[in-house]
Amino acid sequence: MGLDMIVRTTGGEPATEKNTGIITLLHMHQELAAKDKIGTAESKKLQAVDPAIAARLNKPQQSKQPETLLLNHILLDLKIFMCSVGEPTELFFSLYNKSNDKFITEEFKVFLTDKGMPFDVSAIGKLKTVFTDILQKELSGSLYLVCRLIRKGKLQYEAKNIKKNKQSLDVHLDVPFYN
Repeated sequence: MGLDMIVRTTGGEPATEKNTGIITLLHMHQELAAKDKIGTAESKKLQAVDPAIAARLNKPQQSKQPETLLLNHILLDLKIFMCSVGEPTELFFSLYNKSNDKFITEEFKVFLTDKGMPFDVSAIGKLKTVFTDILQKELSGSLYLVCRLIRKGKLQYEAKNIKKNKQSLDVHLDVPFYN
């Protein structure tokens, strides 16, 4: 289908080089790709209960009867971003569950120009993503949409603010944008 494969740790978080060894991550991707290629009945049984969802429910992966899970999906449709930083910017959107104190989705990344618009003009009003496989118990807690904004520009300082007295060295630096 042309979709990215997201492997997950036993805790249910997306497996990355930060929380998983690189060789283990490679084996997880190879295993997932092999399961995707096999068209046997055994493969269909393995896909009945997703390992990441089973781990998040703290239930064993192999069960006699596959349980019906109510999975929810949340659509994020970004029409306009009303905050121009003045430099190219990256936005990272994800869902955070406060009661579990963890992020429950991968990040959705949006690139914006210095004018606050997408680099591709045809994408204006069409920036969408679907956060999938959200359990009902995760929705029942405090759920937040988090936007992390990263300004892609130079740190600049003004030389006129530097005083000759070494005890009071006052340098003004433009730092990442916080709202």
